[in-house]
Amino acid sequence: MFKKIKQKINAKLVGRFEVDQKTLKLFCEKNKKIWDKLAAGPENAAEDRGTIFIGLFMVEKWITWLQPKMLYAKGLEKATGCRPVVTDWEYNEDLIDFYASYGISYLSMKQEMFQNMAGCLYGIFRAAGFFLFGGSGKKMAQLTYQGMEVGHFMFDTIIRTNKDIYTVRNARTKTCIKKIWTGFWTLHTLSKVCKKYNPKYYFYDDLVFDEGMMITLLKSKGVEICSCGLNGQPLHMELGVGEISWTAFDRGVLVEKLKKMSKEEKEEYIQAADELLLERFQAKNGDERDSKAAFIGKKDGSKEELEQYLHLHKGRKNVVVCCHTLSECAHCCNEQVFEDTYTWVEETMKMVRDKENANWIIKEHPIAEMKYGETGIIKGLFDKYKSDNMFLFPNEYNSALIGQLADVVITIYGTVGCEYSCLGIPVVLAGKAVYSGFGYTVDAFTREKYEQVLDRIQDIEPLNEEQTRKAKLIFTYQNRRADVKMQDFTRKMIEYNWKMDTAHMNEGDIGKLNSEVLSYIMEHVTEEELYHSDYYTAGFTEVS
Repeated sequence: MFKKIKQKINAKLVGRFEVDQKTLKLFCEKNKKIWDKLAAGPENAAEDRGTIFIGLFMVEKWITWLQPKMLYAKGLEKATGCRPVVTDWEYNEDLIDFYASYGISYLSMKQEMFQNMAGCLYGIFRAAGFFLFGGSGKKMAQLTYQGMEVGHFMFDTIIRTNKDIYTVRNARTKTCIKKIWTGFWTLHTLSKVCKKYNPKYYFYDDLVFDEGMMITLLKSKGVEICSCGLNGQPLHMELGVGEISWTAFDRGVLVEKLKKMSKEEKEEYIQAADELLLERFQAKNGDERDSKAAFIGKKDGSKEELEQYLHLHKGRKNVVVCCHTLSECAHCCNEQVFEDTYTWVEETMKMVRDKENANWIIKEHPIAEMKYGETGIIKGLFDKYKSDNMFLFPNEYNSALIGQLADVVITIYGTVGCEYSCLGIPVVLAGKAVYSGFGYTVDAFTREKYEQVLDRIQDIEPLNEEQTRKAKLIFTYQNRRADVKMQDFTRKMIEYNWKMDTAHMNEGDIGKLNSEVLSYIMEHVTEEELYHSDYYTAGFTEVS
């Protein structure tokens, strides 16, 4: 009986890894021979110097993501003597063979959880307590573990992983209570795992959702949080335990970069902005999916044409509210007005519907439907709250036309604020963005301040020359931060990764691409190239 139950549990723990089995087997055999030649750790290393946790909780099982992390870990292992261990949710024989070919062991978090019944009971206790004494989405976002705020990561996971859930008002639901139970079960288990494995480094893949929650705990235990980007650049997280978010991380990197830049370098960045912005509007830089969806195959026009098309009121300022995707990272900022993006859009519509001081133009995010299936959600809200003062930006038109149409742009933290500021257009932020606080944005991080700004939106003046120059400096930085010298192997991984991403979006053959990448590595990448690759070198030079 017990054996059958265990088999059922293990069956649920098996994850997917799409790849041709013959190609994988051949790769593992060849790869193992390469890494067996390279003794792990520095000479005279201690018996146990701790472990390097390679977090693969969030990542798609694409070789283009896995290979760089493996090489980065091997480099760091050579430099420190710490043992690399992949940490993931599910158990998968193919992946275990793949990791083992690098001499890297594997830890299934779900298996550890099923062996931690005390953690299960603790999770039930916390979920029951919340059901009785909490209940709201806001209260859920404020849940803590050992004094650390972790509830907002659970909140975001619910929105990201459940179709048609874009906000949490009532959290006394099966979905929310289950998430709280398993969330605290996970954290309790991770605490035990840390005692067992003594992690010194954690390679993050993302700073949000369940992984953000786990990173918060690991950070509190003194674990070095780092990773290696596809471009081979090491990424370190210097944030405090309560500051973990992408906007806070990227902002910290930006601030340090600006401190080190010379006047000449800053001036060169400013001068480069106009050309980069033009390329952005031609979908030649920035996130490829966003760029193509916003600017390619769209109808061009003029400000006058759009004003006539939308029947805008003459003599009023045009204020464009640029919506975010509703499913992604509701708590992306560590400081923001509203609990989530859906609430921001809805409350903004409520606030402006009766305001005759501007034409309020609502614009859906270009990939909301394509990537997240958010079909008609923004339009549904618009139809619910629409008035003679509100207008819906037509999706068939090129997003670059905002630069002609808008007198003011409103966003929480979006890249549009970084882009259109370069044109002298003032931007109102409802959250702490990467580029907020530099003197050219209107930062409204409380509801009271936000409402005040909307009430007086007609008084906001275009950016002056100094503000526009600062905006251009930061825009250029945002576009160049991944523009580093790379080896051919690194560029090939990036190229293949975009193919993976496209296939994923279009439900293409990921297994075929995984096999193709493995074949490429076997045929074109020598043992010496692996040891001197951007990824391996990044790990080895961390402490050298």
